[in-house]
Amino acid sequence: MVPAGLMNRVQALLGPRGYLHRPEDLKLYEYDGGVDKHAPDLVAFPRTTEEVAALVKLAREFNVPFVGRGAGTGLSGGAIPREGGLMVAFARMNRILELDYENERAWSNPASSTWTLPSRSMAAAISTRPIPPASAPAPSAATSPKTPAGRTLWRTASLRIMCSD
Repeated sequence: MVPAGLMNRVQALLGPRGYLHRPEDLKLYEYDGGVDKHAPDLVAFPRTTEEVAALVKLAREFNVPFVGRGAGTGLSGGAIPREGGLMVAFARMNRILELDYENERAWSNPASSTWTLPSRSMAAAISTRPIPPASAPAPSAATSPKTPAGRTLWRTASLRIMCSD
């Protein structure tokens, strides 16, 4: 059970449509691509890095466990909130922040995918067919190439996509 004060602060931070708390809504977030299940007590949908940082601070302030969730397709149970608490879902952090055609790079939020990039690059007639194909499982963070700053680097046919912090 999430303290009422935490829920009020999350609503103040993200607005009334920026979080879920009803049991029927939380059912969708109790599992990933694996077999384990456990529902969170609250799911928050930040849009910015600053909101993510504020949510983590709130979880710590209220001594509530928190877990991050990408697309929920993982098979390892890493996005399962085993102790309930706050789930920070990155689904709304899906913006392409910058396209640098000259250097073949794109900076994006964590929930951006190779499916969202073509719509932005079409105007510049740049091919963004991913290598490997988007239908293939994404490389793990451990095996993906990194930039000098430690950001994950995705290589496409004509662009390198870097996820922002």
